[in-house]
Amino acid sequence: MRNRNFSSGETAPDGNAQERLGNASRKPQRITITVSHYVHEALVEESLTQGRSLSNLASFWLEQQAELARRRSS
Repeated sequence: MRNRNFSSGETAPDGNAQERLGNASRKPQRITITVSHYVHEALVEESLTQGRSLSNLASFWLEQQAELARRRSS
């Protein structure tokens, strides 16, 4: 199975995750996701409470989960 190189859009036959994501972590990357109605409502409500954009809050939530996953794998 070929791995996707997120920084260049090319595929690498055996590149590890650290190598593939190395360049991607240097600048923000745009993604599109679909979330459930419940998650969307929670994001909207919390973004209004915190006075921040929906996009900024979603990014923050994802960053928190990525950090937790990184800690678990260490």
